[in-house]
Amino acid sequence: MLEINSKWAIGADNDNIILYRKSTPKKEGKEVAWRVEGYFGNLRNVLTALLDREVKETHLESFKVVTSKLDEIYDLIKNLPSITVADIKSKE
Repeated sequence: MLEINSKWAIGADNDNIILYRKSTPKKEGKEVAWRVEGYFGNLRNVLTALLDREVKETHLESFKVVTSKLDEIYDLIKNLPSITVADIKSKE
């Protein structure tokens, strides 16, 4: 699994790229877990899903909040290295 920021990570199996979201434990002493958010055939679909989830989490409070979130995700995408499924699998 490859963490792309403090909240999201990607992994891979033989057929898919997997999007994970960090899940914070509700009880003290429990470890942080990564929950599967979805399985995707390519990185573009993973990033589209990530963008969709992040924008929905803003609850469309205002145009400024949404555009700020979009800018944050675009910066994340722009700064990601070129990666393949093999690269992701090698991190697991």
